Amino acid sequence: MNETCHLYKYMCFIIFTIPITKIIDGFIPIMNTCVSISMVLLLTLYFVFYKYSGYIEKYNITLLGAVYILSLILAENKGFAIVEQLKWTLFILLIFLASDLNFISYMKDFFVKNITWIYNQLLICIGILIISLFFNGSYTIIWEGRYLKSVFEEPHLFTAYLFYILALLIFINKYIHSKFKYILIATIMILSLFTGARVIAISTILLFLLWLINNKEYKVIFILLIISIFIIIKFGDQIPLVEKFISSSQNEYGGIMSGRDVFTIEDLKEYFRFSPMHLLVGKGIDYPNLFNKQTIGMYIYAHNDIINTLLSNGLIGLYLYLYGFFKLYRVHRKNIKKTSLIFLISIYFINILLNGLFSYSSMVYAFILLLLFLASYDKDKSNILNTSK
Repeated sequence: MNETCHLYKYMCFIIFTIPITKIIDGFIPIMNTCVSISMVLLLTLYFVFYKYSGYIEKYNITLLGAVYILSLILAENKGFAIVEQLKWTLFILLIFLASDLNFISYMKDFFVKNITWIYNQLLICIGILIISLFFNGSYTIIWEGRYLKSVFEEPHLFTAYLFYILALLIFINKYIHSKFKYILIATIMILSLFTGARVIAISTILLFLLWLINNKEYKVIFILLIISIFIIIKFGDQIPLVEKFISSSQNEYGGIMSGRDVFTIEDLKEYFRFSPMHLLVGKGIDYPNLFNKQTIGMYIYAHNDIINTLLSNGLIGLYLYLYGFFKLYRVHRKNIKKTSLIFLISIYFINILLNGLFSYSSMVYAFILLLLFLASYDKDKSNILNTSK
């Protein structure tokens, strides 16, 4: 048990220091990779040696390791494959972890005991983000416009980070009651409007709405709705997020999907042209990028995790991907209101289907926080909240 608690402690420390490690990665790019490697090693050690689980869980972890090795063998760009397959593997392991009620319980206790430094860290990070607004390097010219990326490599990574920050603020709000929280949350919401990363930004707005609904802040929802309608009508074309929607609708593909509906369909057609063996195992994590480079001239992934996984890791990879979510729903439906759980999973599946999710680890870490947050609203006060390690 002591060894398990030590692993829990290390994993919780990584999850709750995401705000500062992501900021550091903006200046020292290797930082995020080091954190991901550390988390994968801890999770693998935990699932293989310490977590009591049935045959199917042990089998899935073994299969996940085999998929990683095979993907590297099949990939043409080995350097790219090492990093991207690491992200995919971390994603799967974190979804598995999110179904572990013992860990969720320990994470709640860890949070309560360390809330002071977690909150102070958050304030420092938000302060850095605000300061970055005054530097030209925090903006990038992309998608025929000027969008905010702060200290991050590109706007999507920044928006995913804001999603995590909002999730952490929502959770902190249960223990630190201050009107200042509304200023912090408003800051995050405003910043997300300037990134142009539409799918993730909309997900952030939906997360904010989920928080208001769970707090029964119906008057606030109505007031915000009126204000939002007024701002969009009056200043809509000056808001980067709205500007991105407008420019996308006028692009060469003639739609707000920015061509994703075109190349994702082609990607899916390509998968069904695979040989039986490749239908099962895929062609490597870099294959979607290579195929899209040939077809549309851009080295990009499928922007749909289901299709991307089929191309790169085949049916075996898709089984591992979906198994984690099915188990997660089965475990947490007893602790979380069904409507809230479905709402949360829907937010994530919007990203899975329209943008891709596994590359944005910030949002996956946030998912674990949000499961704990929603469980705290369960009328029966589930074991997640009452169990102490």
